[in-house]
Amino acid sequence: MLNLERRHLVLLAVAGCLFLVGGYFSDAKIPFPDGGDKETVAPIEVDSEHVLMLYEANDAAHPVLESARKAGQVRVWMDEHNVVYRFYDVTDPPPHDAPKWVVDAYQLHDGSVPWLLIANKDSGYTGPLPKDVAGMIELLEQNQ
Repeated sequence: MLNLERRHLVLLAVAGCLFLVGGYFSDAKIPFPDGGDKETVAPIEVDSEHVLMLYEANDAAHPVLESARKAGQVRVWMDEHNVVYRFYDVTDPPPHDAPKWVVDAYQLHDGSVPWLLIANKDSGYTGPLPKDVAGMIELLEQNQ
């Protein structure tokens, strides 16, 4: 019986080492209430905060998208914080002259719309647009 207990302790110790040393959380995602994921590592390689919004024509009235595309609070916040941003209709492929980060972001798109990617050099977010402007600004602030 003692051998069985020792075997369990050894297995537990090995599992603990693998957990700690193996970087179990290196690609972990923290779920957000709107169904998106906060990335503990940057979803794409960028050197400052970048935002990509993908939408369809019938999403144009979404309050966050409208605030970002026009001179609303989201657009003002992004301009004041030197955020690099782009907005594209998801039915169009990225333009041939699109920056590398846009092409990389398109590859992460899960097919949902309207879709949002926020990335900085350390972390980011991918998922649906928040329901309101306050939620979007909160996400932007969390990913500065």
